[in-house]
Amino acid sequence: MTPVGIPGHLPGCTGFHEDVGAASYSATHDSHQTERRHLGPRVQRRLDRHDGRDSRACRLPWPTGTVVYELDQPQVIEFKTRALTELGAVPTADRRVVVVDLRDDWPAVLRAAGFDSTQPTAWSAEGLLGYLPPDAQDNLLDTITELSAPGSRVATESKPNPRPGDEDRTKERLDRMSERWRAESFDSDITRLRYFGERNEAAPYLVDRGWALEGTTIRDLLPRTTSHPSTMMRCVSATCCTSAASWTTKRRTRFSVVNVDHQIVLIAGAGLAIMIAASVFAWRTGVAAPLLLVALGIGASYLPGTPAIHIEPEIILAGVLPPLLYASAVQLPVLDVRRNFGLISWLSVVMVIVSALVIGALVHALFPSIPFALATALGAVVSPTDAVAATAIGHRVGLPPRLMTVLEGESLVNDASALVVLRTAVAALAVTTHFSLGDTVLDFAWAVVGAILIGLVVGVLTARLRQRLDDPVLNTTISFAVPFLAYFPAEEVGASGVLAVVIAGLLTGALGSRRFSARDRQTQATTWTTINFVLESGVFLAMGYELPQLVDDARAETTAGEIAGLVLLVVGLLVVLRFVGLAWPALLGRFGPSDRHDHVRAKLSQMEENLDSMEPSGEREENRVAWARKRLARSQADVDFEEREPITGRGMVVLAWAGMRGVVTVAAAQTIPAGTPHRATVVLAAFIVALITLVLFGLSLPAVIARMRFSAESAEDKRDSVQALMRQIGEAAIDAVGPLDDQTVDGEPLDPVVVSTLKDRIVPRLVSGSRQLLETKPDMRDQMAIVQGRYLDAMREALGTERSIGVYSSDTYRQVEGFLDAVEQRFSSA
Repeated sequence: MTPVGIPGHLPGCTGFHEDVGAASYSATHDSHQTERRHLGPRVQRRLDRHDGRDSRACRLPWPTGTVVYELDQPQVIEFKTRALTELGAVPTADRRVVVVDLRDDWPAVLRAAGFDSTQPTAWSAEGLLGYLPPDAQDNLLDTITELSAPGSRVATESKPNPRPGDEDRTKERLDRMSERWRAESFDSDITRLRYFGERNEAAPYLVDRGWALEGTTIRDLLPRTTSHPSTMMRCVSATCCTSAASWTTKRRTRFSVVNVDHQIVLIAGAGLAIMIAASVFAWRTGVAAPLLLVALGIGASYLPGTPAIHIEPEIILAGVLPPLLYASAVQLPVLDVRRNFGLISWLSVVMVIVSALVIGALVHALFPSIPFALATALGAVVSPTDAVAATAIGHRVGLPPRLMTVLEGESLVNDASALVVLRTAVAALAVTTHFSLGDTVLDFAWAVVGAILIGLVVGVLTARLRQRLDDPVLNTTISFAVPFLAYFPAEEVGASGVLAVVIAGLLTGALGSRRFSARDRQTQATTWTTINFVLESGVFLAMGYELPQLVDDARAETTAGEIAGLVLLVVGLLVVLRFVGLAWPALLGRFGPSDRHDHVRAKLSQMEENLDSMEPSGEREENRVAWARKRLARSQADVDFEEREPITGRGMVVLAWAGMRGVVTVAAAQTIPAGTPHRATVVLAAFIVALITLVLFGLSLPAVIARMRFSAESAEDKRDSVQALMRQIGEAAIDAVGPLDDQTVDGEPLDPVVVSTLKDRIVPRLVSGSRQLLETKPDMRDQMAIVQGRYLDAMREALGTERSIGVYSSDTYRQVEGFLDAVEQRFSSA
């Protein structure tokens, strides 16, 4: 036991310090100043750890009159006393050694050495608690409390109970420490000295016994070393705040542990500044922002003095990925997803499964030490593509909209497929008896079906709730909750939470066009675009920043050559599998029936003739015929779309070359259970694969797209499409609402001047899409606003009907909806 002194008495406790280091406190009584000191350089900390002792009684400038008690076992005291004597160390305080074992009656021995429990005491129990059994820890803290007078202090670490996997990671770290010590000819097994399992956390335990606490993270106490401190530990300084006379009846339970690390806040602010700067630089130079952010993150990680920040993969998968996917899904038109569903499903489901299995088989064959299940897990985490960089490049260089839809749709769904395959592979790692293919198929099917059901329910219920709310703040708040309302229930029942989020987002986007107000749609678009920017930029920046830690973790179990070989194999397989996978649909399109569109048109014409010949006898049959005509029109529009925007061989080349991997790959790899042999190797390989694909494909993709020479729709054609759609829905609105002469407001006919103005000047501008709607006199404004609102609602209904058919492009529907929203907001503000 090692003391930290104040005038009077100063017993303390020490044990082996973990690799995170430790910090010392010296506290004074009344007028004396409190000091906090760091340990020396890393070499000195190692020596202190090796002999397991502390020399603060000799190396700290104690105030005059300080008594330092050192409690430890006989051989420890003898060794330290001899070593200090040989070094010529002279105590700077009244050093009193107390030879005793903590398992014995050490308070009695301490009192026999002159300790007075009526005087304030500063206790140090830093780095000790983890080496005590849980009941011994409680007994030590209880005894310290009994021996402490008012004004006493105690310094110790406080860690929450471990989460799943934490103990395994701690054991791995301690094993690596032991290996380093054995390499220096010190035969020690630090892992065997530790006690694992649940125990009372020191901070709240002391609070319950009347101590007032102040705390800080280890990272605040130590400069950065090559070993990164654990962010889960807090050093706690506690002060006894009770009076001696009322110790058992009056206890002060104020707890003010400093949980917010100001350095982390500073880093977050700097990260936001870097994101904005990278985005501006990317916009001006044409370099994809994700590439810049990853590079900046890697560079920042090697700056001296920067702390190690480890983001738990569960935070990425459960806290970041759902809102990211939702933000993309809610903006993706369902019409485009439906028309490209076959290719999206092929790339995001079939090719993910095939890639995971092929990579797993070849990695296991060439690296036999990596089990097939772990190799398949590696294949699963590197299979999903990340469309962020690809779509950013595509928007800038003019990639055809249909190819953009395929990339975005694939990226949404393949994350779900990859995580399901990963979950299956991880489960296989733990199987000790046999692996059931049937159970695996059933689990996969339920993951998909359950996710679709939960996503549909969440999407419908939240859309209906938001439709009934007229408060933009509440509406936006509910939209924040939607991705998590879909994700967590799906995960709880064993379904794919990611796929549930995608389904909920797609459905919300589709229903929002009809159910939400223009203000809510605009607020949602702006809010989620901002969230998407911050989260995407943040995860790419963090992805680069974590590289040094991943390298350190893998260094103990692999070599640079093995990592290089594994990464080159995986990258090569990904490129080959991507091109082969897209070659199949390309060959079907090239060598399939050349007259398939004509054949479909002939069938549709025959169906139209059959519908024309039908004579419905009642309202029910009329509704069925109307529904059939709508389906027929949609099928005809789909054929027109295939002829107007085909995916050619050049498009397939671009899709094949847009195979960047991103944050999901890195985060998913780190969910492989700690303690799995070769885990660190697989995690580092996944990171490097993602980095290589981002750089390789991201930098070359603009040149590939430019080489393909895609023809873009002219601005004149886009304008003509918008005007044609406006005229079409305007005519439908007039047919639905009726002639202006027949309109009434509150049962009263319109003022003739209002009718004339609407008929000649306002309604024609509205239905033609003119944004320059004329102002009206105040006495006519109410009637005009009501009638214009009727036509606007009818136009919006007609737009929804036309969108479900899909004669025009999604961009045309989006522009017309934007015009109607602008008109609606103008009416509302007026």
